[in-house]
Amino acid sequence: MRKKKSSKLDRILEIPQEVYSNETRLSCLGFHELLVENYRSILDYQEVYIRIHTHTGILGIGGQKLEMIAMTEDDLKITGEIEKIEFEKSIEEG
Repeated sequence: MRKKKSSKLDRILEIPQEVYSNETRLSCLGFHELLVENYRSILDYQEVYIRIHTHTGILGIGGQKLEMIAMTEDDLKITGEIEKIEFEKSIEEG
């Protein structure tokens, strides 16, 4: 996987790296809401566990009453009782 490189214009304008890269970004609001930015696909979706393939690896979310309440091509919002977040390097990352 190749990361997008910053251009001179990006550096001059001080554009944050997450805007022009495929890096996964997680935003948590307590233990009840999680926003995942820059994901690729959903691998497993259950009420107690969600597994997501991202550009940087596999993301696992464990808990109770988990729901994907909003989804776009790049972003995913998960709610419920989030108990754990796990990261796993994907195979192609080596």
